[in-house]
Amino acid sequence: SAAGGDIDLHIEAENAELATLRNELAFTAELKEMVGEQRIDVVVRPPAYDPQPIDRIALETGVPLL
Repeated sequence: SAAGGDIDLHIEAENAELATLRNELAFTAELKEMVGEQRIDVVVRPPAYDPQPIDRIALETGVPLL
């Protein structure tokens, strides 16, 4: 009955046109439909972006999925 942690996804888009808030929200909504009541946080970045502190943490501590 214990709740697990949330899912945090840091996505680097293939091109800048894909790294939009609209795409980020659409992806998050679709993923939430698939996994249910799990908390999900998604950040989408374009290629060659200027990393912010949260991006550096994700890159240093995250597990690459592809």
